[in-house]
Amino acid sequence: MNSLTYSHGPQHSKLAAMLLAGSLFILSPLGVMAQDIGWSPGSMTFPSTVIGTTATQTLTLTNLDVALPLDVNSIEWTYNEPGEVTWIPSFAFIADRSVPTMLLPGESMTIDISFRAEGLSFKAANLRITNTSGNSPSLNYFIVGDGVYSDVCYPLGNCFGTCTDLGNDINNCGSCSNVCEVPINGSAVCGVGLCGFVCDEGYEPVGDSCESIVAKTPKELMDALMAFAIQSVESGALVGLGPTGKDQAGEARLNAFIFYLEQAQQRIDTGTPEMLVAACGFLNNNQLKSDGGWPFVMPPDFVAGEAAAEVNERIIELIVAIEGCELRQAPTRPQR
Repeated sequence: MNSLTYSHGPQHSKLAAMLLAGSLFILSPLGVMAQDIGWSPGSMTFPSTVIGTTATQTLTLTNLDVALPLDVNSIEWTYNEPGEVTWIPSFAFIADRSVPTMLLPGESMTIDISFRAEGLSFKAANLRITNTSGNSPSLNYFIVGDGVYSDVCYPLGNCFGTCTDLGNDINNCGSCSNVCEVPINGSAVCGVGLCGFVCDEGYEPVGDSCESIVAKTPKELMDALMAFAIQSVESGALVGLGPTGKDQAGEARLNAFIFYLEQAQQRIDTGTPEMLVAACGFLNNNQLKSDGGWPFVMPPDFVAGEAAAEVNERIIELIVAIEGCELRQAPTRPQR
């Protein structure tokens, strides 16, 4: 038990203090009997408090004097570091009686002090307890606390005592023991806690498996391209791009773009080598007008929108699939 003692005697002309065996003795020349206040614990620490929870400890004040009452005048914070999330004081107190109050000889009062851990930061506070005895002394009570995560593995997961990255571990994906299935001709992956897979070279995902990639014919690719382009126009994902944006000229350019695709489709449908070569010209014309290079790449684009890039990719894929069809590169126009 720590104690603060006030002792008065006519032989002392000055106030002196000395700390002995956990008690603070303050001497005063007023010639009255000594009054002692004891406190326990001597200081207060809240170690390893789980973030988001509140811990409470009790401070006990005791009048150690055998004859005189002790008046406790006030209890207040002189310093209280705020929390991190709600920006409120990290520490709070509740006394078991209202102040000012009188403690009779040997009588005690308690103060419940709580600490809420809002983060990993170390927090501190100072509680001042004043009284009206003698020369109105004060007790400055120091308090500290720090927060910790509830699990030593945080932010990783704790799987049976082993810290595990649940976001990327194929054997513990999203939760412990959740094993990602490995498809034939592929490899399992875990991303952000979700299982998936990637197929080996030469295979493509089909449902939950990896199937051998079968080369599609130019006709199959052309039909798929045409259907996607028409659908994109109808949904507004593919629009015409005129010299000043989506104006009347842009609508005309969009119609011309679709017309060139139709011409390529008609020639590919014949399947003859000569018609495939002719289709190659129409396709190259359109890939140069949908490559996203406008205004610094010639010729200027005829289309824009969310689907424009995919339309261009499909056209290039088709050009590569046609035997003897070479992909033309667009000339660069110097910037002004």
